[in-house]
Amino acid sequence: MKKVPTKATVSASGVVKHGRYRAEKISAVEGLFLSKRMRTVLDATSGKSGDERRAAIRAQFTKQKSA
Repeated sequence: MKKVPTKATVSASGVVKHGRYRAEKISAVEGLFLSKRMRTVLDATSGKSGDERRAAIRAQFTKQKSA
């Protein structure tokens, strides 16, 4: 089984940041789960910047204008 860190990271400005796996655990307690489609997009964009990830999500989920 994959070992996942459970501690949150505190930035220099004092902001608490949770990683992806910790955020998924918190969401699961609240009854929220990622769809297969969204999980695929996130897996494909792991290691990319936030802007690149948001662009990929937008491209996947926004309606395309027909020509």
